[in-house]
Amino acid sequence: MSWKKIIFSGLAVAGFLLIVGLFGMWFWFTTTLPLEEETRIHIRSGSSGRQIGHVLKEAGVIDSVEAFRWAIWFRQAEQDLRSGTLRLEPPINRWQLVDELRSRAPILNTVRLGEGWPSWQILSRLAAEMDFSLEELEQLSEDAEFIKELGLDEADTLEGYLFPDTYRLAVDKEPREALKRLVERFWEIAELHRLEERAAELGLSLREAVTMASIIEREGRLPEELSKISAVFHNRLEANMRLQADPTVLYALGDYNANLTYAQLRLESPYNTYQNRGLPPGPICSPGLASLIAAVEPADTEALYFVARGDGSHVFSKNHQDHLEAVQKYQR
Repeated sequence: MSWKKIIFSGLAVAGFLLIVGLFGMWFWFTTTLPLEEETRIHIRSGSSGRQIGHVLKEAGVIDSVEAFRWAIWFRQAEQDLRSGTLRLEPPINRWQLVDELRSRAPILNTVRLGEGWPSWQILSRLAAEMDFSLEELEQLSEDAEFIKELGLDEADTLEGYLFPDTYRLAVDKEPREALKRLVERFWEIAELHRLEERAAELGLSLREAVTMASIIEREGRLPEELSKISAVFHNRLEANMRLQADPTVLYALGDYNANLTYAQLRLESPYNTYQNRGLPPGPICSPGLASLIAAVEPADTEALYFVARGDGSHVFSKNHQDHLEAVQKYQR
């Protein structure tokens, strides 16, 4: 056999082996890993490829640490591996796994917080959705130093300032940072709509306006009635009448689903507006934008009373006699 044929044969064999090797490598990289359900893993900052491999193996994502190390070596990814919390969903192969580990985009959770939720409901939702400690959230929500850092000089808790909205929060965000984001959203809304300035025009502090808005939020159902409900409370304050708002008593009881009794209306609490004149000490929930605006934009009406019709709407009255007749008609 001539040397040319030998060289040609050698090149042909080498090419064949290369193709087989590339195909085998492609098959190996694209073979589905044993992950069977969505799994979250936490990678500590500065972890080596071997350490990350052990975390993945313990979580059931891979079956071989050495194979994982070879994969990241081949992809030249060891210096780019991320730290923090990672969410992996099946099916996933080795190629995709390395891409996920190299990604710098934050993994986000969608957390929806409803208007009119008290702080205990908001904190419970955050704890459940973000895998936070509820106890830590509760402690932070009453931490005087933390509250002051957030610019809430008049507040003694975060009640009323955890703005209800839909948030996209990084899964490795700390509880402190999550609460800070909610309060920052409140300040964005307050500044955009000049709430503090407009409250001052009515003789209210921002805290008093938020407190008023929180009561409006729990009393109102229809957007078109919020400013009328606000006017009733403003009028009663000006006339030195008790607000007599049921939600303030329910807040004091710690249960918005309770059916109020006459005995409970005599509850001794600074939040009981049946027993105390003026606004309660602070907000009773987190009001939404519409209620915040209503608190500083009361309707032009002399109404002092309102009673629910039972369909979400209310009857507004200027005097006690008309109010009693409405109560008889709609709440017998």
